[in-house]
Amino acid sequence: MEMFHKLRKNLLKDNIKKLMGYLVGTSELPSSEWHVNVPVPHQVSAHESRASPDASVSQSSPIVSYLPKEIKALITLWRRGYRHSLCRHKYGCLANAVESGGRLFVVGYLVQVTIKLLRALMRVFRNPRGLLHAIIHKDNAMLGLFLGSFTALLRLCHCLLRWIRNKDSPIHSLISGFVAGWSMLWYKSSTVAMWTTSKLAEAVFEPHTIRPAYWKFLLGLTNNKFATMNRKLLDVYGTKSSTLYPDYWPKYDSRNVVCSEVMYYRKKKMMRKMLFAENYIQ
Repeated sequence: MEMFHKLRKNLLKDNIKKLMGYLVGTSELPSSEWHVNVPVPHQVSAHESRASPDASVSQSSPIVSYLPKEIKALITLWRRGYRHSLCRHKYGCLANAVESGGRLFVVGYLVQVTIKLLRALMRVFRNPRGLLHAIIHKDNAMLGLFLGSFTALLRLCHCLLRWIRNKDSPIHSLISGFVAGWSMLWYKSSTVAMWTTSKLAEAVFEPHTIRPAYWKFLLGLTNNKFATMNRKLLDVYGTKSSTLYPDYWPKYDSRNVVCSEVMYYRKKKMMRKMLFAENYIQ
């Protein structure tokens, strides 16, 4: 049972990583070898700014291998576009964003069509035309547009910020995520929005209730940013937010804070005395 539990945790972690890598790209996932705020020379050589020569159709899917030579040459030329020296994807920046977005659009479209077809099969005897309507329904493209535009905008913003600032920084992920988040207008699902919001609130207020494997994944994904929150300030709401890190207190600049750690504990002790006195009087 213990071995099964460990295998299940590792499988969950690997599957989540694969899913995130498929959506945002494995080249954009955090890495232990990734150093932020490292400036690079302003002049980038042609060899560094172009995609590697092996970015050819020979490494593509089997379907592309059956295309005519002229089409293959155009695809190779398209993929060997300009790429920043800090980008870790194989192809040019524009080709990487567009192809990833197109691939996710097809996946989203097929998923939506499959769901509608399964629903139509239940009523196929009463309404045979429902199968055709399920395939050509205008709402089928909404999920594909959401996934495709989200992935394309996220990767394109990452690359664009690298070209503009000539360095890599965690702030790029914040800006890219904000821009890509507007793609949800294509697929307005209150269920997805509420689920995402509830998971974010859970990670902030009650990290001790999250599965350890998923919590470690979140820490790796955010470069330990979730762990460096001052959750002692949230304990007043009764959520026991600081359970995982009871002794952690960030190093604030005393010139920019109103309440220091010493003052916080003094106020907390004073509030306890006031509550005790109030209960004693009652």
